[in-house]
Amino acid sequence: MNRRSRATPDCPSSFGARIARSAASVLGVLFATGVLLGSPARAAEGPLELDLAVQPVLSPEATHERYQPLADHLSLVTGYRIRLVTSPNFVAYWQGMLRLDRAPDLVLDASHFTGYRVEYMGFEVLARIPDKVSYSLVTRDDDLVMEINEIIAEPIASFSSPGMGAVLLDAMFPNVIRKPVVTDIASTEEAVQALREGRVRAAFIPSRLVNVFPGLFVVASTAQHSAPALSASPGVPIEARARLREALLNMTHTLAGREALQQSAIDRFELATPDEYTPDAAMLVAYWPLGPHRNR
Repeated sequence: MNRRSRATPDCPSSFGARIARSAASVLGVLFATGVLLGSPARAAEGPLELDLAVQPVLSPEATHERYQPLADHLSLVTGYRIRLVTSPNFVAYWQGMLRLDRAPDLVLDASHFTGYRVEYMGFEVLARIPDKVSYSLVTRDDDLVMEINEIIAEPIASFSSPGMGAVLLDAMFPNVIRKPVVTDIASTEEAVQALREGRVRAAFIPSRLVNVFPGLFVVASTAQHSAPALSASPGVPIEARARLREALLNMTHTLAGREALQQSAIDRFELATPDEYTPDAAMLVAYWPLGPHRNR
């Protein structure tokens, strides 16, 4: 009697069924984890939503009017849903910056805010406006003030700390007992209105806006700093940052992009390096003694 056991070959139909079941299991895992078809979970969530904040050198209404075209264009080109957010003044704006969990995703901001965010809060500069920024001390053209010392102890309209205007105004009058009496304002329009109504002797406003308001006389202007840059918080996905940077740099290449730039009073965007902004971070350290820089 032959005691050798003979292996029974698998039935073709049984073997094929096991292969099919294994393949189905693998595909199920891939679909569930979003490996295939570009992550169904993301598709189900809808487009990426990002907030874009702009420093409040204009009133909230004027800020919306000027920069909404920029937000709309970036939304159209990237496919993201970008919402423009504003602040009534620099105090509220600063409070929104104090905690990362409240910070906006994208910020078009002055050099000292941008530098601080990059240096201490993990933001990345996507692109910059190719220009320089300064502030000017102005009076009415029927009240010619020839020296800044004439403004000492006089009322002056300026943005509140720690906006760039307040920081530069402090530097213009370094003697703590020989300073003008500052009246905080929420926008350049409010500063000029207070000046015209005689409620203040002078105003301290962005130099590029001086010609927007007729009847002003420039007493002095500050040194120039890098123009605002658009930066992204560490919570913005890397792929989204790259797409946004490309969209900003390519705005001058299309009619729609050029129109959005013109409506937002921006010439163009260009590449920027962190080193262009991080030196100005020191301007903010004195205003935020308990900020992230204390851990460095």
